[in-house]
Amino acid sequence: MPRWSFTVVSQPESRPTTSSSIINKDRIMTATALHPKDNYRSIWMYLYNVPHEVKFIDAGGINTRYFVAGDKDAPPLVMLHGTASSFETFCANIPSHAKHFRIYAVDLVGNGFSDKPDVLYKAPVYVKHVKDFMAAIGLTRASFMGVSLGSFVAAKLALDSPAMVDKIVMASPFGRTLPEPTGEPTKLDDMRAARQRIVEDPSWDSIKSAFVPLIADEENRIDDLVAIRQAMYSLPGMVKTMANIWDTYEARVFNENALDEASLRAIQSETLIISCSDSEDEFLVNSKLYEDYIPNSVLVDIKKSSHWPHWEQPDEFNAVSLKFLTAGM
Repeated sequence: MPRWSFTVVSQPESRPTTSSSIINKDRIMTATALHPKDNYRSIWMYLYNVPHEVKFIDAGGINTRYFVAGDKDAPPLVMLHGTASSFETFCANIPSHAKHFRIYAVDLVGNGFSDKPDVLYKAPVYVKHVKDFMAAIGLTRASFMGVSLGSFVAAKLALDSPAMVDKIVMASPFGRTLPEPTGEPTKLDDMRAARQRIVEDPSWDSIKSAFVPLIADEENRIDDLVAIRQAMYSLPGMVKTMANIWDTYEARVFNENALDEASLRAIQSETLIISCSDSEDEFLVNSKLYEDYIPNSVLVDIKKSSHWPHWEQPDEFNAVSLKFLTAGM
């Protein structure tokens, strides 16, 4: 619990200026919040002094939750989160990026607190939602920051409608063609089973376990992120929604829309790929292949991260991202 210290400061006695004055400010109490942990992290501590709005808008019939910040006339930057997540994942990136861009951080359809129709969440469903969202707020073109699933959606949008996509920042990129099933459980199978168990038991400890493969340092698996995820996973119908999200990762379904070598080579947007080499997994493999295949791409590696470099190492991530988005490769 925070410790609070109070200081009473005496002020010179003053006479009320009108007979109706009812407040006598001859003593003022000030409070200083002290916390036992240095560099205390919370969603609000990143956003408390950033002018912003959290809004809902109809995007092609989907009631869509989004966060907006930054000058209205600044270039637009759309932020797309990972699987079964929400826009809060970007709270450590919004303050620095909002100084240069008009930020739109979106809860993708089926995710966060946007609508969750009973459909399989294939890539075209997400791409249509982003296009409908952009149309609803009046955007014709934007740069994109995508984490994991968000990077896949941004890449698919760049292929589907290249005129709508300026630059792309990909963290822990996802979407590459999956190997055909061999009958043996895969890492994706394990992740799907784990996430389904969590949504069926959205207790605090259960929800917090979802962040273990995402965030390397336990200190960074903060209560704010757990609480938001718990609220999301406790929504009515979320068990079915989670199945709809993860059933699309079955190889035969997913590969209908996956990023093969030819499609990656067809992406024309300048692309920053951020890898996490301390976590040797399929996302690291993706990072290296995407750098090889996407023509206008550059790869930057961020250490001491697992899957969320934008949250785990925000100062380094923000500096690299802003340099790329404002000055190019």
